[in-house]
Parts: sequence; C-alpha cells; structure tokens
Amino acid sequence: MVLTRDPGALLGQDIGSGQSLLDLADEGPRIVTVYVPVSALDRIPPDAEVALALPGSFSIVRMTLAPAGGDPLTLPPGLVANQGYKGIKLPVFYRARMTLPASAGNPLLGVSGQAKIFGKRRSLAGRVVSIALNLFKAHVW
Repeated sequence: MVLTRDPGALLGQDIGSGQSLLDLADEGPRIVTVYVPVSALDRIPPDAEVALALPGSFSIVRMTLAPAGGDPLTLPPGLVANQGYKGIKLPVFYRARMTLPASAGNPLLGVSGQAKIFGKRRSLAGRVVSIALNLFKAHVW
C-alpha cells in the first residue's frame, strides 16, 4: 500500500541516487493511536480500558490503554474542524500508541474511528469538589 500523498507529482522529476520516492506500508503489526485530551488525564487510571469502534467492523475491540507519552500536540488536520477565528486555541492532546490484537482483523491504514476510554467513576459531589479545587488553584493559589 502506497502512503505517499501524491505519487503522480513525481512524474518528470530528477531523482538522485539513493533518494526515496514512495512511502510504502509494511505488513507488520497494526498500530492504533488514541488521542487523549489533557483535561481528561487526571480521570484516567494507568490500567484504563479502551473500546475501539473500527470502521467497517461490527465488533468492539477492547484493550488496555498504553501510557500517554511524548510532548503535547494538537490533532492532525482533518480530525477536527478547522477554526477560522483568530484567538481560539485548539485543545491539547497526548498520544497513546497500542498494537491491535489479531482479533481486530486487518483495518485499512489511515482510517479514523471512535475510541472510548473508561476512567474512574466519580460521584456528583466528587465532581463539584474537583471543580471548586481547580477554580481555587487557578485564581487564588
């Protein structure tokens, strides 16, 4: 499978020796990337479960969430609507990469789907206390 965006644009170009022309997908293990918003990191335990709804599949794939690592980033283009307004910042995410099990089949490369992360359950009183503490930290401390 060819991963290069526009291979037709390579026609008629001078290519040097050893220069790569096309990016090809290898048939190794399938990796899924889950983007976790920064605002949800405090509610996700280290052994959280992820339910993936892969496009073209009727079954839900359940896995353990890998630790989110790396630098914070914004979502790749096409996954979130483009903001035309100046001054609006897009939310920041962390990325968790996991290997799909063999039971997930062979999904197409580059497709996006939905993932639900099952974090800690909190009572309504716990949520109110958390919001109040965050407001106190942001404005007083």
